[in-house]
Amino acid sequence: MAIPTLNYFDGPGGRAEASRLAFHVGGVEFEDRRFTHEQWGAEYKAKAPTGLAPWLELEDGSYIVESKAILMYAANKAALIPKDPVEAAVAEQACSIMDACFGPLKSLYMNTEVEKAKVELAEKLSVADKVIATRQSESTGFISNTGLSYADLFVFAFVLGVTTRFPDAMKIENYPHLKKVYEAVKAYPKVAEYYKSRS
Repeated sequence: MAIPTLNYFDGPGGRAEASRLAFHVGGVEFEDRRFTHEQWGAEYKAKAPTGLAPWLELEDGSYIVESKAILMYAANKAALIPKDPVEAAVAEQACSIMDACFGPLKSLYMNTEVEKAKVELAEKLSVADKVIATRQSESTGFISNTGLSYADLFVFAFVLGVTTRFPDAMKIENYPHLKKVYEAVKAYPKVAEYYKSRS
């Protein structure tokens, strides 16, 4: 039986990590095709529909590009989108405000204006922490009271990627509500199982 194939770099965090987790948490079968940066330049960039990663190859031969679109596909398949309209909006709000934090990361990746980028990242993370706090479940730490959603996976993947690659650029202790989301997702049984299988 044909299954979708997710194409992205190997490594912690990154733009496809939340989708990988959504598929795994939802028990959705998929091929997790990973490649190194060397393989990307030598082989996979030419195969990418837009010259960028990630992209998802579907069973019918078509594809989905853009990491958020891929995440929404995975989240739908895995039933990780809140049904309540307010909670669905809260989840999307969290993703949007975290997505803005990717801006200064470009400078860190390129090693240009690093100190300025760190300041900008800290400002954006402080805003994200404040917004997420407004609806966060006190009992579970998830972004909303409806339980784990794709937005929690999105936040987790962002924090994992940044704290792994740029530990001096993000001190998670400075953002208590993002930390609560991160720790809640990390402790979620199917997420813990996923990372144990990867180690």
